[in-house]
Amino acid sequence: MAFPALVTSFVGSTTSNGTTHNITVASGIISGQLLLVFVSADGAPDITTSTSGWTRDGVAQSFNSAVAQAKFYKIADGSESGSTLAITTSANERISWVGLVIQSWQGSAPNTGFTITGGGSTGTDANPDPASITGGSTNDDYLFVACYSVDSNKTTSSYPTGYTTIQLSQSEGSTNGSGVGVAAKQITGSSVVDNPGTYTISGADDWMTTAGWIRGGTSGDPPAAAGYPYVGGGYYPS
Repeated sequence: MAFPALVTSFVGSTTSNGTTHNITVASGIISGQLLLVFVSADGAPDITTSTSGWTRDGVAQSFNSAVAQAKFYKIADGSESGSTLAITTSANERISWVGLVIQSWQGSAPNTGFTITGGGSTGTDANPDPASITGGSTNDDYLFVACYSVDSNKTTSSYPTGYTTIQLSQSEGSTNGSGVGVAAKQITGSSVVDNPGTYTISGADDWMTTAGWIRGGTSGDPPAAAGYPYVGGGYYPS
C-alpha cells in the first residue's frame, strides 16, 4: 500500500469580523480525493457550514473563550476545483484555515479511512502540544496529522519533531484574529502510538489541538496511463 499523499493545499484568513467567511478550494481536484479543512476562529463561536457535500467532523470546540476550532471534510466528486466552502460563525469573528487535498487514501468514511479527533490538549504557553495519536488497527501505511489553533496573531516558529511530510500554517496577523498549523508524519503498522511533541509559536497565547490519522490506499489517485510510472501513490508522466 502507499502512504496518503498531499496533492496541494489552500490556506488563508479573513481580515475583518463577520459571520460569513468564504474559503476558495484549490484547483485541479479529481474524484475520490479527500478534502480536509482545519478552521480556527477568534473567540468561542460555533463554526458550521451549509455548503452541499461538506461535513463537519465532530463538533466545534473552544478554549478560554479565546480560540475555537472545527474540521470539515469532503470526498471529492471532481467538481470542487475553485469552488467556495462557506463557513458560518455564530458571532462576528475572523477565521484562518489550512485545507489539504489528499490522494492515495482508503476513500471511506471517518473512523475507517481517516480519524481526526477533537478534544485534544489545551494551554496558554508558546508550545502547542497535540495529544498522542493511535493509528488504525489494520497493519497499513498511515499519515499521522497533528493540528493546533491559537488566539491572536501568533505564527508558527517550528513544527513537532519528525512531522515533516506536511508543514503548513496560517495566521490572520492581528490581535483580533487567530492562527492554525498542520503537520504530518508517515507511519507504518497497526495500532501504532505516536506522541507528536510540540510546536513552537511566536509567543504565549491560548491554544488548542486536534490530531488523528489517514489510512493509505488508492482513492483519489490519477488514473493509470500507459508509460506513466507509479510514483508516490499515483501515475505521472516521466
